[in-house]
Amino acid sequence: MNKPNSGIVSCLDAAERAHNRAYPGGRRRDDSWPQWYADYLLGQAGLLAYTSRKWAADELAEALSQLDAAYYNGSQNQSWVVYAAARLSL
Repeated sequence: MNKPNSGIVSCLDAAERAHNRAYPGGRRRDDSWPQWYADYLLGQAGLLAYTSRKWAADELAEALSQLDAAYYNGSQNQSWVVYAAARLSL
């Protein structure tokens, strides 16, 4: 298993906090969260400084959606952020 990049973990944590502020308490579902995260990660969070891949927003959104499905369809012993960061580091 690839060890997650701490910079990517920090970016994902920042995106999660910002998204929770935008959609507080889960009061309303955000079906477009992967695109929201991708835009935030590539903009404010500075993800590209921590990965060798130069993601386009739509590619990153699709990857996040796929990672989310894989995470929740499997039995994981780590947080989603760590799981996703390890895979985005590849």
